[in-house]
Amino acid sequence: MTDYVATRWYRAPELLLGKKKYDKSVDLWAIACIMGELYDTEPLFPGDDEIQTLYLIQKLLGKLTKKQKETFFRSQKFPITSYPELRQKPTGLSKRYKKMQKSAVSFMKGLLQNDPLKRLTSIEALRHEYFNGMNQEFLQKP
Repeated sequence: MTDYVATRWYRAPELLLGKKKYDKSVDLWAIACIMGELYDTEPLFPGDDEIQTLYLIQKLLGKLTKKQKETFFRSQKFPITSYPELRQKPTGLSKRYKKMQKSAVSFMKGLLQNDPLKRLTSIEALRHEYFNGMNQEFLQKP
């Protein structure tokens, strides 16, 4: 496994921080990034490098977890003085996507959790209200 997994704009915070052990929750993060970009044709986190991308994530979603911040400062990948500290209140997905269906915003919020353990799982994502009314036979246990 490598920390260079996806295009920077679609990488989950743990990948940007150089985590080498990750799971499919990074793919769920990317799905939400793509969904947002499809909606308004603008990428959510178009950073020029990892530090700027981490700042953009915090600007929209809120601060990184304490553990993620510690990882940043322990990493030799980043100069300590370059931590992308958030100094204002995050914008939030609801404000950015005012005209988006509320269940779609809720779905994106569930996937765009800075803490990977708080992200929706694949099954939770498929069972989200956003997909109500769609054929969900594939979710039925055999």
